[in-house]
Amino acid sequence: MKKRHTSKSTVHTRKISTREELNFRIRRINEAIANKDLEQLRRLSQSENGFVNDGLRRRAWPLLLHCSRVADDWDEKKAEEHKDERQVLMDVERSLNNYPTNLTSISKKQKQDDLNDIIVEILRKNPLLHYYQGYHDICASFLIVMATIELLNNNKETEKILSVYIYALTITMLEDPTVFEFLDTLGVLPYYCLSWILTWCSHDITEFSKVARLFDFFLSSNPLMPVYFAAATVLSRREPLLALEPDNAVVHHFLSKFPQDADIDAIISKAIELERNYSPEELQRKAGKGLDETSTVNTYSTLWLRLHPGDPLPKLEVERILGLLPTERKPIKFRARKKSRTVKEQQVANRTAWTLFAVGAGMGTAVLFMLNNQAVRWVKTEMVVGWAMRDNGWRLSAR
Repeated sequence: MKKRHTSKSTVHTRKISTREELNFRIRRINEAIANKDLEQLRRLSQSENGFVNDGLRRRAWPLLLHCSRVADDWDEKKAEEHKDERQVLMDVERSLNNYPTNLTSISKKQKQDDLNDIIVEILRKNPLLHYYQGYHDICASFLIVMATIELLNNNKETEKILSVYIYALTITMLEDPTVFEFLDTLGVLPYYCLSWILTWCSHDITEFSKVARLFDFFLSSNPLMPVYFAAATVLSRREPLLALEPDNAVVHHFLSKFPQDADIDAIISKAIELERNYSPEELQRKAGKGLDETSTVNTYSTLWLRLHPGDPLPKLEVERILGLLPTERKPIKFRARKKSRTVKEQQVANRTAWTLFAVGAGMGTAVLFMLNNQAVRWVKTEMVVGWAMRDNGWRLSAR
């Protein structure tokens, strides 16, 4: 075993004892990431608590490894099998026994499959690399940090669903900047409301009368109303939320549990107020991300509200829309505005752009890599390749 060499320079550390100190440190990390200040990130990594939580690590690590651009020019089918793949599989099948904790057998098998795919792709893309036992543990660490949130890799509608999450974030920021900053600082993505939006809370509320009440509401509203409701639910829990320990996992766990004692009618009233303040079209504009012009959200008033009792459903138009190719779907065109954006609106648009398109900025680093399966696999493999090359003394050009 190689003897460790102690650096001549001393890193002075002091235990973070208060929430204020922790928040200050998180702000410093966020600033360093936003400014792409690698020296500052390196200094922060050497002091106690490092990058604090996985939400921040997902943004800092790609910067440090210079792998911040999605590459999709690798053809898996044309790649030759690497000689070490059998050994990789044997090691992977023995992995992930200590962490993450509380994995079900199915989840563990899925993560092992992901881990095997990552290592195999690395070896096939870089045939000069040699696998060694223990390398899978390094890759597993990257996998755990970069994929803490369950991804929707195989869902063709992932990007659209992610857009919906962005609207929930935008509402939160416009309505309560303090709550938004708290979530943003911790890197908490809005996956806590995934089930609320997709199942209209029917998967989360145990009292059926409340579920039925919500269906009354959603069936009578624009299809985007579940997003307003989700944002209203978060805002209704403002005080206990801000009192939580500033930890990504703690906050995500708190938010993902729908409050069974919630006053549904009060939250509905708040959701109506939010929609009144930020109409679906205005919300898309403020978020800087428009849904398809043929989306049910954007055709609600023209195709649905105009129907009268007894009118036939516009099946032909619906079938036409469903048959459109992705290249034929165009985002909504916003009506021209007489005045320029306010500072707050510009800030929201910028943050949303980070979420969708920029690696290492805002909460959305992970989101960018969730937009398609190829991109997800890229970030996992390229980060580990970057680590391998850097720690083997190879020159790694900026990607």
